[in-house]
Amino acid sequence: MSRRAWLITLGVLGVAAFLRLWHLELRPPHHDEGVNGWFVEGMLRRGYYAYDPANYHGPSYFYLLAGARKVFGFGLWQLRLPGALVGVALCAVPLVVRRQLGAARTVAAVALLATSPTLVYYARYAIHETLLATLGLLACACTLRWAASGRHRWLIGLAAAIAGMIATKETTILFLAAAGLWLLGEVAVESARAKRLVVLGQPAAWSWRVPAVAAAALAVMAAIHVLLFSGFFQAPGSLAEQLRRSVRAYLVWSKTGTDHGGHVKDACYYLHLGMRYELALYALAVIGLWAGVRERWIRGPGLVGFAMLGLYSAVAYKMPWLPMSWLVLLAVPAANGAVVIGRLLATEVWPRLGTGGAVALAMVPALLITGRSSFIRPADQREALAYVHTDADYNRWFPLITAGARQRGRARFTVAVEHDAQWPLAWALMRYPRTRWSATGTEDVIIVATDRAPALEARLKTRYLRRSSRLRDAAAPAVIYFREALYAPRLAQARARGEVTEVTPATVAVR
Repeated sequence: MSRRAWLITLGVLGVAAFLRLWHLELRPPHHDEGVNGWFVEGMLRRGYYAYDPANYHGPSYFYLLAGARKVFGFGLWQLRLPGALVGVALCAVPLVVRRQLGAARTVAAVALLATSPTLVYYARYAIHETLLATLGLLACACTLRWAASGRHRWLIGLAAAIAGMIATKETTILFLAAAGLWLLGEVAVESARAKRLVVLGQPAAWSWRVPAVAAAALAVMAAIHVLLFSGFFQAPGSLAEQLRRSVRAYLVWSKTGTDHGGHVKDACYYLHLGMRYELALYALAVIGLWAGVRERWIRGPGLVGFAMLGLYSAVAYKMPWLPMSWLVLLAVPAANGAVVIGRLLATEVWPRLGTGGAVALAMVPALLITGRSSFIRPADQREALAYVHTDADYNRWFPLITAGARQRGRARFTVAVEHDAQWPLAWALMRYPRTRWSATGTEDVIIVATDRAPALEARLKTRYLRRSSRLRDAAAPAVIYFREALYAPRLAQARARGEVTEVTPATVAVR
């Protein structure tokens, strides 16, 4: 790549970093983020991660979260930082195959990954998907580099990437199924044409290197798997039992994928989601795959990506973050599509438009959607990406808990929760040691479901300021009580506006 191409790429990576790292606490913590944060706190107390197949998400991401927790402390931006950094690294993976793609397609792929609304939104989320998608794209890049050079180090890199995927999330099996079908097809067609065994352009020839490289790749995979799933040999129980648990997770997930109540959606769910958030990327991917189907560097990621879309669509259990796994692959043929459209623009519209004009046409709507979904209304029910998310109101009342604890002292500050929506509160309130899950009526802050408010108010022992709130979709509305003696000055303006009302021990009726 030329110096100019490198400068443009660095600039785009700077945009990717800004979109993923700026104001990480803007959106309230999600249910799943609270669960992941809780696991990390337990992991740090024990000194290892004890893998549970009922969770079925692998341990690799938890180690990244634990590292950030140790270095930067407890908090929401600390919890989200590893995913955001991995999301930036994801955008740089096309550089691994820049010689195969060429400068224009490489820069276009980086730009499409950097501005994808889905990839940006969930990179700012403390869940496993960004790491899984990054490793999947890296596995693809290693495969293509081996096909181009035949150098065995890329097979070792492929083995490490796949092992990392297996240790990250159980849905890796769908990636392996799609990639395996593509590989079998490639080998069958090439071998039939050459009348000998050919694997991705490399004629098969027996030598001592074949078993040596295979053994090295398997050793790398085994080492990563054993170390992570055994908690670096710290988890209790035999090693054999720990490895059995790592396989048992797939049985649990197979049931989740077929009949998980509340998350079953129709077969076209991902297409509808794509049309709403990733229309430009999908359109360019179709154009690029059609135009570049003769090139393995385009054909491979494109066919595997669309095959994954089909496989995931066939599974009843669907989540809006799962498309990340194939969107990162489709960015490669989409980059070729941008080059094709760029040539058309240069010929028919203006010679200086070219690939840059085509990429800009794709980036502008992507940035607008990203700005809306990730920064303007990141927890709004109107955004399909904000799936059963904690309500934006959380960011208006939870800081009052932080302020009250700072004034009173964390060791003395008391919180009570009587609500079935335990997450993310169970994690967010961990910093306050005197948090309990039933109220006595004397706590500094009490959070209860609306239907439990009358019973609570009957046993209050001091004066409170009451505020209604929503926790998240599909969860009961909540009422939050702030002890007046502590919060009266902070809530004076809200009280004047009628946003909070006073409750005394004698007040038992719900207003």
